[in-house]
Amino acid sequence: RRQRQMCIRDSSNHLPSGGRIMTKENIYYMDDNAFDRFYKRARYQANSFVAGKLGSKAADYLTTLPDFAYLVCKLMLDPDVPSSRKLDLGFALLYVLSPLDLVPDSFPLLGKIDDAYAILVSVAKLLRSTDRNIILRHWLGDPETIDTVRAWLNYFDEKLGSGLMKKLAGMIKRA
Repeated sequence: RRQRQMCIRDSSNHLPSGGRIMTKENIYYMDDNAFDRFYKRARYQANSFVAGKLGSKAADYLTTLPDFAYLVCKLMLDPDVPSSRKLDLGFALLYVLSPLDLVPDSFPLLGKIDDAYAILVSVAKLLRSTDRNIILRHWLGDPETIDTVRAWLNYFDEKLGSGLMKKLAGMIKRA
């Protein structure tokens, strides 16, 4: 698989964790499309502004949620990501857009919880089952953020997801 090449390389801008510090010179790749360039330019400007006012840690937190949306879009287009995970997310999006819900949207807050759960579960499956190198190919933030999120997803899956379902199934078989 072809490696992405940055238009301008600056080896002094690497983090100890292996990630890149975003500078105006290194935010673009040669194969970026117009959306990638727009997003990266907006991210850089927002990050620089917030870092100047509140510090770099606050700037990193500000860009994390949009970076996850960008990451999910890029993973959905990546041929190296398992098709089954793309279908999971596609079905979750259809469920959210569908007028039929397990909990009707007319109930305040509760009506949105089932939609959020469907999206979170499918994104969690996507992030847990996709190779870390594929994720990092598209992730714009610090690689430690992805590792932390994946660790939390595994923890919650064990406590609330498939781990809980396995425990319940075991209890039912014993009964």
